[in-house]
Amino acid sequence: MNVRTLPPLKPKYDVRLVGHNLFEIDVIAPAIFGGITTTVQLTLDQVKRFTSWECGQISLIQDALPDVRPEEREILLTGMTPEVWDRLTSDDDDKD
Repeated sequence: MNVRTLPPLKPKYDVRLVGHNLFEIDVIAPAIFGGITTTVQLTLDQVKRFTSWECGQISLIQDALPDVRPEEREILLTGMTPEVWDRLTSDDDDKD
């Protein structure tokens, strides 16, 4: 029996301190979403809440980060930018 391994569907993160109480998180999207890197800025408090969400202590990312824009939460959650989302959800049949 041949077993296929699915590619990872979760983004990877690289966090760095860029100023007093300010961090940048490079979010590397899974290859299926283009593998692009997008940077999101968070405060120390937001990074702590993001980490709690990542560890499963907070169920929903919108509960962990209600003060972060939905587009940025989607990037943190899936690695998908609004442009990738639009491309994946566009209906090519409408272009006739």
